[in-house]
Amino acid sequence: MTSLPSATLTVAAVQADPVPGDVAGNASSAARLVRRAVDSAARLVVLPELFLPATLDPEQLARTRADHPMLVDRLPDQGPERNLVAG
Repeated sequence: MTSLPSATLTVAAVQADPVPGDVAGNASSAARLVRRAVDSAARLVVLPELFLPATLDPEQLARTRADHPMLVDRLPDQGPERNLVAG
């Protein structure tokens, strides 16, 4: 029987208090928190659902979707071989 390769995956689960409706400020906070986690060797960083808009208000969520290009600019490159999944 062949053994499977072994590797360690360091995961960071981020908990913070985003400000409802402050997408730009929350994006800055997310970038700072992700950088801190990556600097601590995390290979996977998870933020809470709806962290950027911090609201369930349909109108605010629609504005957040319209601001998508800004969000990409606000989340700087977190280093080589980093992937970002937002949902």
